[in-house]
Order: sequence, then C-alpha cells, then structure tokens
Amino acid sequence: MSNAQRSFVQKVSKQPAADVRKNVCNYHIQSKSADTSLCSSALSPTDPLDYEEFLVQHMNIVNRDPLKLILDFPQGDVTVKTIPRKIRTIDHITPNEEITDLPQHVQECVNCYTRPWKVVEYAQRHYSSSCYIREHIDRGTISPSAYQQEFEIDKDFASFDETFTYKSESCTPSSRQSIASLASVSSCTDTLTPRGSWASFDLRRSVNDPLIPNLLNNVPPEQIDQTNEVRRQQDRQVALFSLYPESEAEEERIERRLLAEIPMEHMGHRIQVKCLQLRLELEVEPIFASMALYDAKERQKLSENFYFDMNSDGLKRMLSSHVQCADISTQSHSAIFEISYPSNDLFLVIRLEKVLQGDINNSVEPYLKEDKDKYREKVKSNAADYCERLGKYRMPFAWTGIYLTNVFNGDSFEHKDVGGGERDSAGSGNVCGGLGTAPSSNSLDRKSSTSSFDQLRRKANDMSGTLTRRGSLERKEKRRSWSPDDFANVVENFRPITISVPSFFKQEADKMKDEDLYKILPELKRPSSVMKKYKCIPGSIKLEISPCVEEVKNSLTPELAKINPQSGENIRPIKEILEFPQSAIYNPHYSYRNLLFVSPKELNFSSRAGSARNIAVRVQLMAGETSKDAVNAIFGKSSCPKFSSEAFTAVNYHNKCPSFYDEIKIALPASIKQHHHLLFTIYHVSCQKKPQDLQPSVETPIGYTWLPLLEDGKLKVGEFNLPVMVETPPENYSFIPPNVHLPGIKWLDNHRAVFAINVEAVTAIHTLDSFLDRFFLLCEYVDTRNIPSHIGEGNMEAELKKCLLDIEHANREPLVRHLPLVLDKLIELLVTTHKIGGQTMSLGSTVFEVLCLVSSLLSILSDDLIVDQYGRQSLFSTYVQFQCKIPHPLLSKQRFTCRRSNTEDLQLSNSYSLYDNVSTSGRSLDRKDPASNMLHSIVGRDVQERLLHEELALHWVVASGKAAELAMANSWFLFELIVKSMIEHLHNSNTLNAPRKNRFPHQYNDDLSTLVHLVTTKVVGYHSNEPKLAQSLNASLSFFIFDVLSIMDRGFVFGLIKTYTKVLISKNASIPDLMNYKIDFLRIVCSHEHFVALNLPFGTSYTMISAPCSPTPSTTSSNSQTSCGSLERAVQADLSQEFLQQHFLVGLVLSDLASVMKVPNPQLHGKAIRCIRNLMTSHDLDTRDGQHSPIASAWH
Repeated sequence: MSNAQRSFVQKVSKQPAADVRKNVCNYHIQSKSADTSLCSSALSPTDPLDYEEFLVQHMNIVNRDPLKLILDFPQGDVTVKTIPRKIRTIDHITPNEEITDLPQHVQECVNCYTRPWKVVEYAQRHYSSSCYIREHIDRGTISPSAYQQEFEIDKDFASFDETFTYKSESCTPSSRQSIASLASVSSCTDTLTPRGSWASFDLRRSVNDPLIPNLLNNVPPEQIDQTNEVRRQQDRQVALFSLYPESEAEEERIERRLLAEIPMEHMGHRIQVKCLQLRLELEVEPIFASMALYDAKERQKLSENFYFDMNSDGLKRMLSSHVQCADISTQSHSAIFEISYPSNDLFLVIRLEKVLQGDINNSVEPYLKEDKDKYREKVKSNAADYCERLGKYRMPFAWTGIYLTNVFNGDSFEHKDVGGGERDSAGSGNVCGGLGTAPSSNSLDRKSSTSSFDQLRRKANDMSGTLTRRGSLERKEKRRSWSPDDFANVVENFRPITISVPSFFKQEADKMKDEDLYKILPELKRPSSVMKKYKCIPGSIKLEISPCVEEVKNSLTPELAKINPQSGENIRPIKEILEFPQSAIYNPHYSYRNLLFVSPKELNFSSRAGSARNIAVRVQLMAGETSKDAVNAIFGKSSCPKFSSEAFTAVNYHNKCPSFYDEIKIALPASIKQHHHLLFTIYHVSCQKKPQDLQPSVETPIGYTWLPLLEDGKLKVGEFNLPVMVETPPENYSFIPPNVHLPGIKWLDNHRAVFAINVEAVTAIHTLDSFLDRFFLLCEYVDTRNIPSHIGEGNMEAELKKCLLDIEHANREPLVRHLPLVLDKLIELLVTTHKIGGQTMSLGSTVFEVLCLVSSLLSILSDDLIVDQYGRQSLFSTYVQFQCKIPHPLLSKQRFTCRRSNTEDLQLSNSYSLYDNVSTSGRSLDRKDPASNMLHSIVGRDVQERLLHEELALHWVVASGKAAELAMANSWFLFELIVKSMIEHLHNSNTLNAPRKNRFPHQYNDDLSTLVHLVTTKVVGYHSNEPKLAQSLNASLSFFIFDVLSIMDRGFVFGLIKTYTKVLISKNASIPDLMNYKIDFLRIVCSHEHFVALNLPFGTSYTMISAPCSPTPSTTSSNSQTSCGSLERAVQADLSQEFLQQHFLVGLVLSDLASVMKVPNPQLHGKAIRCIRNLMTSHDLDTRDGQHSPIASAWH
C-alpha cells in the first residue's frame, strides 16, 4: 500500500507538530537577538577553494558537458588588438621634414598623432549586466504587450463595478455577496455586466459555447504529452524576468560603467558657404575677395580668412607678369566654417581688395558715377598699367557683412513658395549689409530640391517635407534670441539659402581696425540706418549658405591635406576653414597641426622725414639671415602658388600711421631653431610712374624689425610692440630680440616701439603653456643626456621634480589639448630609472603624485566633460582604452630616434619604445632584485625599465600625505591603468591563454593584497565624513576585482574578495552602511559575464543527479530518476561550508541576503533583493545556456 502512495504524499514532512512549534519559537527568539547585530557566523567569510586546482581536477567533467562553453572561460576571452587610427584625410598629416631628424619631443608628438590604437577586447563582455547598452537591446526584442498584462477578470470586474454603481443603485449588493447572488439582481438592469463577459449570467441571450472536438477520443498518453509540450512553447516568453517592471532608475544600476569613447577630432557645427557670383557694375580690373566669421558681441574673429577669386580669365591675365602659376588649392570657391559656440551676433564679413592705384577715394570714384560706360576704357587702361607695375601690392576697396542669425532663423521666408525659384522678399535687408533702398533689391532664395537638402532632411528625420527644428522651434516664430542649445540645433538644421547682396560699403581709410568693424557690425541688424551713413559701391555677390553634409567630396583641411573622398579630377576643392573658438575646447589634439598666424596691426612712421607714406610691410619666415634663407611656408591666398616665401600687407595710401587688417598664415617648421625668426621689412611703394633712371624700383625699404620665434625654448605668441631699425640689420641680429638697444645702430624714434603685431599659433606641437613647455623641455634634456650648464647634472633631479609639481599650475585647456602626451611622458618617467652623472634619479613617488594630480585637476571640468556616477571622466577612460602608450621591457628595442626607412614604418610599427636598454624585474623604492642587478650589469647602460602595473601598485601602497589622498580620489583611473598594463604585459609575453597560476609574480600579488586591504580600510574611513568618495572608492575597487577575474588566478582574486569582507567586518562601522558597501561590491563583481563559471557549478552531489520530478508527472517523466533524498536536499538547502567554498560568489550573495533580512531595514532589504534579482535577470537573458541547468546548480 505504501508503494501506491502518490508522490506528493511521500514528500510530506513526518516531523511531529510539537517539534515544529518548538522550532518556530526558537527561530523567533534568535531573530530578536539578531535585530541589533548580525550573527558573526553569517558575516565571517569562508575560505574559497583553489579555483585553478579544482578546475584542473574536474576538467574531464567540463569537457564532456554539452554546456562546457559556460562552465569555463573560453579560449581567447581577452585579446589585445591593434586597430588603425581613424583619419578623415587620405594620409596622416606629418611634417615635411625627415622624421628621424626632428627633436625627440616632435617625434613623440608625430608618433602620438599617427600610431594605431591598442585596444583590449572581451569576447563575451556583452553578456555582463555591466555593459551599459545591453539591457536596452535585449528588452527591445520583447513584445511591448508583455510588460503590462491585462486579464479579462480584472477588466470585467472594473466595468461591472462602474455600471452597477451608476445605473443600479437600488440593487446594490453588499461587498460580501457572491457572484451567484449578483446574478439574482441582473433583472434590475441589462447593464450590470458587459455582454459576453465571464460574469454575464443572462442565459436568455447567451449563445452556446462551441463543442470541444475529440474530447472523448481515446488518445495515447504519449501523444498528449507531446501536444502539451508544443503548446507550452507557443507564445512563451524567452526571458521571464524581463516581464517584471523596472524596479530601479538607471543611475541606481551601480554595475553600469561609462563606455570609453573612441578618440576623434573636435568638430563644431559646420556650415558651407559657396560663392556663386561676384560682380561689380564696372568690371575693368581684378578684384580679390576674402571672408571670415566674426562675433560682434564678443568682439572676436572666429575663423581664419577664406580667399576666393571670381575674376574672369581676361581679368586674371592682367596679372600674368606677377603670378606665374595658380595652384588648384588656391582656386576654391567654397568654404566650410566651424562654429563651436553659436551666438546671436555672428556675422560673415566679406572684404574686397584691388591692385594698388593710389588714393582710395579716387579709385572708388569711377564705380560711383552714373555714366560708367563713359569712363570704362580710361579706367581699364589705367588699371592695366597699375597691374603691370604694382600687381603684387593690394589696397583696401570695399566690404559687406551678412547677419547669420537671420539666415539661421529664416526671417522673411515664412510666406515663400517651398518649391518655387527666386522670389524677391521685402524686408530681407535684415540679413545683409550694404543694401539698396528698393524693397526687391535683395533676394534670399530657399533651395528645396538640392541633394544637400535631401541629406539634411534625412538627417533631421523630417518625413513631412517641411523642416521643423528641434526643441519646437518653427520657422514662423521669427525669434530674435535663442538659447545656446536651441541655436546649436538651428545651425545644424536650417534650410539651404541663396543670398544676393546688391552693393558693398566703401572701405574708409581711417576705419581699418578691428575695433571699427565691431562698432559697425551691430548696425547691420538695422540696415536702413547704415545705408545713410556709408557710401555704397554698386555690385553684387551671390552666396549659397547651407548646413554642411557629413561627406563632402574634394575637400581640404586647413593644412591643405586631402580629405576622403576625392574624385581624382582636377576640380575646385572645398576648403575647411580653421576656427578660432571664443571659448576653450576641452578635447585633445587628434592630428598633427603646426600653424602660425601673423597679423600686423599698426605702424607709426610720423617721426620719419621723407617719403614714407604708401607703406607696405613684407612678412617673411627666416631660417637664417640671407635672402635665400626665407622659408617657402606662407600659404597662398587666391589664384597663386600654394606656398610662397613672402607676403605683403595692403597699402593705405598717403598714411604715415597706417592700420592693417591682414592675416598671414604660415606653416611652421616641425623643428624650430634659435635662428628662426619673423622678418618684417617696411617699404614705401611709389604709386606714380616715373622714368626708369629716377625710379629703378617701385619699392624702397624704409625700416626693418624682427621677432625671434623661440624664447627659452618656447614658441613666442601674443601681442608685440616692436621698435624699427632704419638700417639694414647687422650680422647675427636674429639671435638678439629687437627690444635690445644695439649700439651703433640707427633706430626710428630713438628705439621706441612703433610697430604693433599679433602672433597666434594653432599647434599640436607647442603647448603654449610655460609650465608644460618646461616639463617637456627638461624631459628631453634627460632623454638626450644633454644637460644645460645653467642647470647642471647634480641639480637635474631637483629641477625635474619642481617642474613636475608645477604642472598643477598649468592652464587647463593646453593641459587637455596635450593630455595624451603628458600622460605618456609621466608613465615613461614612472617606469624608467635614469642615471645622470653616475647618480640614479629617484622620481617615482613624485611622478605618481603628479599622475594622480593631473586626473584631479581636470575633475573640475565635469560640466564640460562626460562623467559617470562614480566620477569616471571620458577623457581618461578614452586614454586608457585607446591612446595610452605603455612601455614594456620585452618589446624595448632601440631608441625611438633610430633611422626609419619611411613614414609608413613609423605609422605601422607596433613598438614605440623610447629606451635603449631595460630591466625586466627592476623594482623601485629600494626593492632589491638579483635579476635586475644582473641584467643591468650586463647591459651596462644608464636606463632601466620596469612594468607599469607593478610600479603603480607599489607606489600606491607606500604613498602618504597628498599623494595618498589624490590616489584614493582618482582610484578608478589608477585601477583601470593597472588592468590595461597587466593585459598588455600578458599579450606581449604571449601568456594571455597560459595557465593563470604563474602569470604574475608573488611579489606583485602581495602588493595587490596590501592595496585591496588599504583601499577597503579607506572606504570604511571615508563613509562617515565623505560618503560620496567612499562610494566611488568602493565602486572603483569592485570594478578592479571584476576586471582581474578575467586575467589573474581566480582563487587569488577570491582571496582578495575575502580580504575585503574581513576588513569591513573588523571595522567599527554601523551595520547598514557596512552592508550597503558590501552589497554594492558584490553586485558589481557578480555582474561578470562568466559568473556561472566562477561559481564552479559542477562536481557536487547535487549536480550528479537529476532535478526533482514534476508535482504532476507525465507518463514519460514518471520513468525518470527519483528525486533527491530528504537528507541530500537538506544539505543543499542550507548554506553549508562546502557550498560556500565551491560556490563562493553565490554563497556570499545568499549569506548577505540571509543576514540582511534579520535587520529591520527595508532599504537594505530592497538592495539585497535587487542584487539577486539583477543576477537572475542577467541569467535569464543569457542566450549561452538554453536549459539554465548549470545556473541552477550554482544557486541551489
């Protein structure tokens, strides 16, 4: 009879009721005592198994298991890949000089801007819940209807209640009435229940249910089981836990880490301006045009000049004796302007110049006369003569400005026909300066069918045919002011427009300064008043302005490098115009750039007697003191050679105190020496034609001055007031600045400063910061062993330490712009020991402090940089993941300055070491290593190199004072740098797939153990006074443990986790805080993609037998093995010592849950439960294990 008992009867407990009551009473007594303190047994960590040894012993079981892929870490789980650097240009931008002949710092810069990236890839990291975008992707595959399920019973009860309440008050049943009793009152009204619902008992109107076919057929049980199995799979949700509503906000998912952004070149909002036509009513001479962006409110020029030539071939031939060739790069008619910080006061200023002819009033007069044809031939003849004699000199002629805000807003266009062609718009003068008074004198034509607009329409996701700006900014609003974010959206999405400006302002000789321009520009917002104040020259310029599409063919960088794609045809290129941003841009330099902009401002020759009135200034970049030393590095303007060796300012006729608006763009040499200088030669240009014997040359030098490019090894930039020498400079003048009063030399106005210039550099080589410049300079002294006498070898260490600490005072923008170079150099100094004068330099502790200091300095830029909840900055995470250059002893070959065959070798080389000789095991801080001494004695050189991760861990452990505090505040950066160095070390030594036991030396493991103990102590120490720092530090340590589980001996890492737990227990902290940190720690660590494998879900008694039978077994399931015995089930249900040892991480999580539930703290309860739910959800969504049996083995 006992054998005939049903299965559930066999499982009923035989324990007497009295024993049950006694056990329950004892449990409640124990629970009350646990309300104030957690049981020490629950908190005491269990020693984990030797993971690697256990895995080796059970490898046969793992190999035979069909799910072996999730029972162990797969081969090639962690790899290091070298990926090419993404560039927009066809080739890398590099200096023209031979790379190996350049100074070491320049070589390092070129290397930094051209080398490929070393990136660590985790094959299955996307299975981890720490992946930031993972859950969004997985939840998107689930039907939205699965989130909120609606059942008929709920719906019908709601409708029933509403109907009954409002329409059948006299028949209201009591709240305890049954459904059957409700049926008795259905006669009161026909609307008690919805027709057809389960609660409708209107039998008179009901319809018979359809018959169930084959209900009484004799079907074999096997077929029933098979049918039921098929039906169970129909509309089955793959991920059960995904059906639960979200229980926590995105910021509460503490295991999420900010993904490192791929390095990229900074690009602001881009607009393209194309000149379609430039024509004056009197076309008798060539006209030279340029345009640039200005901000009238900030009184700043926002871009370099774009020069374009719209002259006909006949007019160009008038200058054939002065222009021998015209490079294709100087024949562009289109430009791309960048705007990083849009504002409401942007103007596009267009200037016109012509060949020097004398007084500007006389030159403009023919253009202002009504009967121009009467004077056309005479003016043309005079122009031809001037072009022949003075073709290389220019004079100011006219200008105009376009108020870009009206262009972006689309003012006066809301009534235009979308598909129409040109239509004149009254009032459109609000957009342009220099307009006539007629209502139709200016046309602003929207282009609705251009290919570029189609691209913009797709970009804006506008499918209705009209472009609506983001942020509910429609065209018809005609706003006059915008918020910065809204305005930025408008700049990107405004519709292409064609602008025709019918006239130009005459350039007044006494209004050449930028200050004069800034006063006039705001008046262009109201052009009617401007038209009355200034003379207008009849003519027109037609421009097409549009947002720049992503891919522009045949474009050139500001250095004239070709950008992909190129058509290969000899067509006019499109130039990218360099931006002069009005505010700092916190983005590191991405490519090589080394440009200088020289702008003469004012000259005062009033004290000089004689002919000094038609003044032109020649600007040259000199590499010596003879005429042949002029460097061919000045960019051409329009319809001229690509580069030239000289440039002239425009001439202001009969003015001894001229002002200038010229901008000379120069390509700086990569290696600037002491003899490089800017030479300014001041000429008087004779405009009147005289006999050859009386005037052999049209130009007469009347003064000289110069500006050395270097001062104390740094590039000189800024505003300068220079004296002028009236004689030819003496020999070796270039080594002496002009402000030194040389004896025996005649100076203008008794050596007073009479010439004002402005020099600005846009360079990725020179930091333009005195502290950073000195840092790189001293590093080069050390690397080259060329110590200047004024420093001395004995004082070099002290000077370098002072220089390192002075980085704290560096300006933030140049520090960010050169951040990869600065960090690379600091890492190099940290792992390298130099000997100067036979004495070993001890820089490690100082370098470690500065490395932390740099990260701390940039933390104040959180408003401008992407920062996650733990303070991880995108700048540093990008550097660690992509840009860092970690020296490695095994890869160190010859010094970087060795000869290379060509630039490709530089770009494709996998090793960028800067060291002659290295020490593989040398330890700093007086750690003695025989292997290091032996290797060093064999090499016999003055350089030793060590492993970065070992040095970081060692210096962190022994750090004190400010360095220790900085290290803790920036722990995430140091931890991630350590992990990156460890992985690269394993990759370089070909041990990424080797057994984990011997991957790292015991000494390094000891340092990590000490470091984990130290950091955990700091977490507890900070939680009362600086809880935010404690949380960040706790998360940083958690992520470090998370990362090293993929590369180190897992048993050793479990030991680190045990150390963390023991330290928390030993500290006198309040229990909720302690458990908060611990639960957060475990949640991050357990989010590992190989969490199942880390818990060793095999080799136990529970995994050797099948799971329990179904409560209602089918015929097939009844033949399966018997369920687990009561003794075995009791063993597995308890958190036994064996369970906690083998399933270490799961045991910690469950132990914490059990301990937390004994404390009356709902917040802590929720956190512990969410931790387990997060793990379950991750397992549920994991597609690697369809049956989830190993997961069940780990949890049960």
